[in-house]
Amino acid sequence: MSASATPTSEPRKKLGGPPRTLPPRSPELAALARAIESLMGDGDRLRSLAKRAGLRERQVSEYVRGRGNPTFTTLLKLADGLGVPLHVLILRARELQVQNQGKHDAA
Repeated sequence: MSASATPTSEPRKKLGGPPRTLPPRSPELAALARAIESLMGDGDRLRSLAKRAGLRERQVSEYVRGRGNPTFTTLLKLADGLGVPLHVLILRARELQVQNQGKHDAA
Protein backbone atom coordinates (compact mmCIF):
# COMPACT_ATOMS: atom_id res chain seq x y z
CA MET A 1 0.00 0.00 0.00
CA SER A 2 1.47 3.40 -0.94
CA ALA A 3 1.83 6.24 1.56
CA SER A 4 -0.95 8.18 -0.13
CA ALA A 5 -3.33 5.23 0.15
CA THR A 6 -2.64 4.58 3.86
CA PRO A 7 -5.77 5.17 5.89
CA THR A 8 -5.50 7.70 8.70
CA SER A 9 -7.09 7.61 12.09
CA GLU A 10 -8.00 11.30 11.87
CA PRO A 11 -11.58 12.04 10.88
CA ARG A 12 -12.10 13.98 7.70
CA LYS A 13 -12.91 17.62 8.18
CA LYS A 14 -16.26 18.82 6.93
CA LEU A 15 -16.19 21.51 4.31
CA GLY A 16 -18.06 24.67 5.04
CA GLY A 17 -19.00 25.90 8.46
CA PRO A 18 -17.36 28.81 10.23
CA PRO A 19 -13.73 29.47 9.35
CA ARG A 20 -11.05 28.77 11.91
CA THR A 21 -9.81 31.83 13.73
CA LEU A 22 -6.06 31.73 13.88
CA PRO A 23 -3.95 34.03 16.03
CA PRO A 24 -1.86 36.71 14.34
CA ARG A 25 1.48 35.49 12.99
CA SER A 26 3.48 37.99 15.06
CA PRO A 27 2.99 40.94 17.43
CA GLU A 28 3.98 43.27 14.60
CA LEU A 29 1.32 41.88 12.26
CA ALA A 30 -1.24 42.02 15.07
CA ALA A 31 -0.40 45.70 15.58
CA LEU A 32 -0.69 46.35 11.85
CA ALA A 33 -4.09 44.68 11.87
CA ARG A 34 -5.27 46.91 14.72
CA ALA A 35 -3.85 49.98 12.96
CA ILE A 36 -5.75 49.20 9.76
CA GLU A 37 -8.97 48.73 11.73
CA SER A 38 -8.42 51.96 13.69
CA LEU A 39 -7.85 53.95 10.49
CA MET A 40 -10.88 52.52 8.69
CA GLY A 41 -13.86 54.84 8.78
CA ASP A 42 -16.93 54.01 10.81
CA GLY A 43 -19.02 51.59 8.83
CA ASP A 44 -16.16 51.05 6.37
CA ARG A 45 -16.09 47.53 5.00
CA LEU A 46 -13.25 45.33 3.84
CA ARG A 47 -14.73 45.28 0.36
CA SER A 48 -14.64 49.06 0.00
CA LEU A 49 -11.12 49.28 1.46
CA ALA A 50 -9.96 46.55 -0.92
CA LYS A 51 -11.49 48.38 -3.88
CA ARG A 52 -9.90 51.71 -2.93
CA ALA A 53 -6.54 50.01 -2.35
CA GLY A 54 -6.68 47.97 -5.55
CA LEU A 55 -6.39 44.70 -3.61
CA ARG A 56 -8.52 41.59 -3.33
CA GLU A 57 -10.96 41.49 -0.42
CA ARG A 58 -9.44 38.21 0.77
CA GLN A 59 -5.99 39.83 0.95
CA VAL A 60 -7.28 42.72 3.03
CA SER A 61 -9.10 40.27 5.29
CA GLU A 62 -5.82 38.43 5.93
CA TYR A 63 -4.10 41.69 6.89
CA VAL A 64 -6.93 42.81 9.17
CA ARG A 65 -6.74 39.45 10.96
CA GLY A 66 -2.97 39.72 11.31
CA ARG A 67 -2.42 36.62 9.20
CA GLY A 68 -1.00 38.15 6.04
CA ASN A 69 2.52 39.53 5.69
CA PRO A 70 2.16 42.46 3.26
CA THR A 71 4.91 43.62 0.96
CA PHE A 72 6.05 47.23 0.88
CA THR A 73 3.95 47.80 -2.24
CA THR A 74 0.90 46.33 -0.51
CA LEU A 75 1.45 48.58 2.51
CA LEU A 76 1.52 51.57 0.16
CA LYS A 77 -1.75 50.43 -1.41
CA LEU A 78 -3.37 49.87 2.01
CA ALA A 79 -2.30 53.33 3.17
CA ASP A 80 -3.68 54.86 -0.04
CA GLY A 81 -6.94 52.96 0.45
CA LEU A 82 -7.15 54.25 4.02
CA GLY A 83 -6.47 57.79 2.82
CA VAL A 84 -3.31 58.25 4.90
CA PRO A 85 0.40 58.46 4.12
CA LEU A 86 2.32 55.23 4.67
CA HIS A 87 4.21 56.66 7.65
CA VAL A 88 0.91 57.27 9.46
CA LEU A 89 -0.09 53.62 9.06
CA ILE A 90 3.31 52.43 10.28
CA LEU A 91 3.44 54.85 13.23
CA ARG A 92 -0.09 53.87 14.27
CA ALA A 93 0.88 50.18 14.19
CA ARG A 94 3.99 50.92 16.27
CA GLU A 95 1.98 52.95 18.83
CA LEU A 96 -0.48 50.09 19.21
CA GLN A 97 2.33 47.55 19.55
CA VAL A 98 4.01 49.61 22.30
CA GLN A 99 0.66 50.06 24.09
CA ASN A 100 0.05 46.32 23.95
CA GLN A 101 3.54 45.56 25.27
CA GLY A 102 2.92 47.95 28.15
CA LYS A 103 -0.25 46.10 29.08
CA HIS A 104 1.61 42.77 29.10
CA ASP A 105 4.52 44.22 31.11
CA ALA A 106 2.12 45.61 33.74
CA ALA A 107 0.39 42.25 34.19
